[in-house]
Amino acid sequence: MFGVFFALEGSMTNRINHLAVFVAAIAYFAWGGIYFTVFSNQWLALTGLTKAQAAPALVPYVCAFLMGWLFSYGAAIALGKSKESSAGDGVQFAIFMCIVFYASTVLTTSLFEQRSIGLWAFDSAYVIVGQVIASAIVGGWRAKA
Repeated sequence: MFGVFFALEGSMTNRINHLAVFVAAIAYFAWGGIYFTVFSNQWLALTGLTKAQAAPALVPYVCAFLMGWLFSYGAAIALGKSKESSAGDGVQFAIFMCIVFYASTVLTTSLFEQRSIGLWAFDSAYVIVGQVIASAIVGGWRAKA
């Protein structure tokens, strides 16, 4: 049943570069560190949190890395369906996925939760750029067939 969704049969999984997926997850995580450090004051203002309330905790960082790793595998699986893919294909894939699935869905929930559009745009920018970075890595750095 799940094979319909994941299609992980032989030749496609052989095209996944597991090292590229791990590097992509690290790059996505590093992007988050840079983004939220550089724009920390803007993020705090948009969330209404104080620096004390937003103090680092281990669980969100571990979750952020693991979800970046999961996304990177998802991108590698999706991009692995074609025999050839490039970093450019990864960028196109990420932009499409983020706009069609992430940003649209999160906008809807943000509106129902009465969160600011500014916070939605801020978070969406982080996700779109992060997923573009990760997808470019896994799209351009393919395993040798």
